[in-house]
Amino acid sequence: MRAFLDALRHTLLFLALILLAGCAGKKGKVLVLVADNHATINLFGFEESELHHIHNTVELHRNVFLVRYDAEKPDQLKWVNCPVAATYSYRQANGRRVESMYVRSFQELQAKVPVNYARFAGQIKNGKSLEFNYVTIGSYELIGEFKIPKDDPDCEGATHYVVTLSVGAFNFSEEKALQGGLEVSEKTTGAGVGVSAGRGAGEATQMGDLDSCMDDKAALNDCFTPLQVLMMPLAARHWEGNTAVEPAPVRTADASSSGGPARQVNTDLSLQVDEAKWRPGSFMAMALERLLLMATRVDNTTDFGFDDKGSTVVAGFLRPEHPQHFTRVFEAGKTYAVIGAGATEANIDVVVKDPSGNVIAADTEADGTPAVTFTAPTEGSYRIELSVVNQAEEFGALVIMQEGGLQIEAETLQKVFQRLLDSGAFASGKVQELGFPNGLVFHETDWALQGTVLYPDEAIRQTGITLGGNSAVFVAVSHEESFNIDLEVINANTGETSVDHEPDSNPIVIVDSPDPNTSYDLRVIYGQGDSATLATSLILVISD
Repeated sequence: MRAFLDALRHTLLFLALILLAGCAGKKGKVLVLVADNHATINLFGFEESELHHIHNTVELHRNVFLVRYDAEKPDQLKWVNCPVAATYSYRQANGRRVESMYVRSFQELQAKVPVNYARFAGQIKNGKSLEFNYVTIGSYELIGEFKIPKDDPDCEGATHYVVTLSVGAFNFSEEKALQGGLEVSEKTTGAGVGVSAGRGAGEATQMGDLDSCMDDKAALNDCFTPLQVLMMPLAARHWEGNTAVEPAPVRTADASSSGGPARQVNTDLSLQVDEAKWRPGSFMAMALERLLLMATRVDNTTDFGFDDKGSTVVAGFLRPEHPQHFTRVFEAGKTYAVIGAGATEANIDVVVKDPSGNVIAADTEADGTPAVTFTAPTEGSYRIELSVVNQAEEFGALVIMQEGGLQIEAETLQKVFQRLLDSGAFASGKVQELGFPNGLVFHETDWALQGTVLYPDEAIRQTGITLGGNSAVFVAVSHEESFNIDLEVINANTGETSVDHEPDSNPIVIVDSPDPNTSYDLRVIYGQGDSATLATSLILVISD
């Protein structure tokens, strides 16, 4: 990781150099050197809620991160809540290593942790030293330009914008002062790099997990804590109404001390549904977008990829008394990741049970993006459950990934799920035109949405779908408009089948007045295409 600039920024702000000296009475000329205004701020002293806000602003909400910052008063830094759209592209680190930073004086503290030095001032003044250990796994880099609204009171106080946000994990603790010097004790991480331990006068404060950063299976859960931001001063071109053309700064964080090019990853996964026209679709879009951001991050930073042996993405409506679930076969000895997300910050839990009903993996922490990894001990049908906790209802989504799985580019994911949601919005609008003012809503008692990787001549069947008496609309979409997929809905009791076998990539089947006393099967069939396709489907019903 690049050397921190803080110590330089907090050296003397002005350096006077007499260039001409002479006899008494002659005034010397003075050259003034001003400190660099491109500020790099370590985030080690920030609270977890602040780190969460930083990360969500950059990755989830895709807004430029604006800051009010004065180099002479860094401890008065403020985040500016001004939602201006921007694109941050994830850049994977070339390598991972534990790095350490030591603070042994108040001057060092102000230089290395300028914003939150007050948090640690008591330890330093009492003669104690501080040790910070951190691992950088990658960084988010701002690409392209942005425009800030003029005369917006929420935005006008901004002075800087964040061009780079590095992420990973860190901890800090007091060092034990011993007679004759500091105690030195070593332990090793999964990368074989020593990190000092045993120096703390108490338990180390930890954000993320350093050891997890060394293991791809664990990194997806515990190694994306914000570590550092690089801020650039706002220029005239960044405000609406100013037409001055000035090239955007190109800054890339040295996310690792290793050499070689780093991988640049597009993470634009925005899914848009007009809430005024189709409110249920807007919430489903939020849940899917949050899920796909997590999945793409994992896909591009670990050995995990999307699963192609069954549904890889599912989504539906959650109630506390009705968790969504499905069973599918996992292969013995293979390692899988199961990740969930909700439309809001609601607490979402994931549980995985083996063929005997034993829980082998679970994330029941109070968060909105649960994730588990596990190695299947035996081959068989495993049950995966997604539930909402302490909230009446929520849209939830879930992805199945496996070690060595398929990589699916963000552009492909965004395109196919946006097309699927557009199809749902279109169908809902048509239903409203027919006299049903509430349009279509998502089928609640089963997964309402699925995404599956299919190869030519393959099909996937969703069974046991129980519909009420209201008419239902089934929609499917292939990721490529030239790829033909077919759709069939089968009455499990009578065998009666409704189909759309037209040669297109967006089949639709309507089941008018379904039988509430039977169940239905949904088949998505990939007939023709040059390669694998990501086939997606929706189950919608007319709202009362």
